[in-house]
Amino acid sequence: MATPAMDESAMASALWEAAKAGNTSEASRLLDAGAPVTWENSLDDGFTALMKAAQGGHPDTVKVLLDRGADLKATNGDGSTALMKAAQGGHPDTVKVLLDRGADLEAVDWDGSTALMKAAQGGHKDTVEVLLDRGADLEVKSWDGSTALILAAERGHKDTVEVLLDRGADLEAKCNVIHVCGSSHRAVQHERLKRVKSSVANMRPWGSGISSLLGNEPDRLDTERLRA
Repeated sequence: MATPAMDESAMASALWEAAKAGNTSEASRLLDAGAPVTWENSLDDGFTALMKAAQGGHPDTVKVLLDRGADLKATNGDGSTALMKAAQGGHPDTVKVLLDRGADLEAVDWDGSTALMKAAQGGHKDTVEVLLDRGADLEVKSWDGSTALILAAERGHKDTVEVLLDRGADLEAKCNVIHVCGSSHRAVQHERLKRVKSSVANMRPWGSGISSLLGNEPDRLDTERLRA
């Protein structure tokens, strides 16, 4: 007995699930059968199949979806694009595919965050490097004034902070909202005092964040804690 044909809604949902799982062959089959590549899943904040594949770090599936007309500019409920989701998840290979296909490097979500900010916030050093190599703006600020450096420093992502500083990130960048960014700004300012590479190489992991290395005086490095 022949299997009943799937309606468009069922095919769209199945394609979305295949993209989420990185099942490229199944995604191709569904697309051949007529699954709508631009369908947005209202039950998951408007994610498209492309966004879901990008979020999961499935570059081959991303390529197939793009070949079939997936929209690079589509956004979900918070204004994020597929590139932002790939960056947020720390998937440099997927980021490269999306950028090669024309993804907007400087697109912002509803908070004013770019793909670089999302990668930096997550401490995804390799992804940050890819984005910077492609020309991402180091100094663009979100609506509250946070930069990629501030977001990385706030969360104690030492390696990412080092990359951003090496590429010329502004140590004087300030947040617009003091109660949100006060501690992270002190951390960024403090980083200037420990920039010597030989000292950094001998540091232990920073644990809870850059601010944990500060003594009672925010402009002075607690060197005894660093040596502990």
